[in-house]
Amino acid sequence: MEEETHVEVDEIWYKRKFVIYFAIGRKTKLILNYHIGDRDYRDVITFLQGIPKEIRYSDKVTFVSDSYANYRSLLLDYTKNCLIVNKSKLRKEKNKERRKLLGEVNHIERFFATLRCWFAQLNRISLTII
Repeated sequence: MEEETHVEVDEIWYKRKFVIYFAIGRKTKLILNYHIGDRDYRDVITFLQGIPKEIRYSDKVTFVSDSYANYRSLLLDYTKNCLIVNKSKLRKEKNKERRKLLGEVNHIERFFATLRCWFAQLNRISLTII
């Protein structure tokens, strides 16, 4: 089995009622953990604790996420290596090398786009046709 070097962590909303958190391995595209809950501190802790310890505390694995406030504070506590990507600031960045960081969360965002195609309830209101 291929060894993971990057794990992407993000969340998707369901009609603003609850959130589904996902941790996906970049190379294998395997879902390492998911958690359904609210968008609060306790649910992020429960989600991060569900990721196997050998992955969370490995020197070889880097966790990549967006700049959601709970990830910024908790990824440092529950993982060994992490990279926080601020997508909105990077889209405006002029430096090409810095803009490459946008690709760090590309796989999980692509996964969410696929979920939205299959499950209409996960669709954003702006994308639905009435």
